[in-house]
Amino acid sequence: MVKVRITQLAKEDLKSIKLYIQRDSYQNSIKIIETILDKLQLLEQYPEIGKIIAHTNNGPLRQIIVYKYRIIYRFQNNTVEVLTIHHGSRLLSNNPGIGEYFDE
Repeated sequence: MVKVRITQLAKEDLKSIKLYIQRDSYQNSIKIIETILDKLQLLEQYPEIGKIIAHTNNGPLRQIIVYKYRIIYRFQNNTVEVLTIHHGSRLLSNNPGIGEYFDE
């Protein structure tokens, strides 16, 4: 098993997602957050399960889609680092946690 480290930005993303969905449905917010957390646990056993979305100097960035959200992470040195949890309709280049990887 590998270690999964969740960045502060990704933690803030989870909180924001929960608060946003909770405005309409508390039950849905719990369901979506639990599903995202289940996927994060899955990374402990299957760190390369996500699709590669970019190649960087620190290895490839990968993503897992959960509902409308993209869990963006990288795997290196037996550690998964979850960089951000990003709504699929937003541009990756505008995300402060990973925008640097998409600058041209």
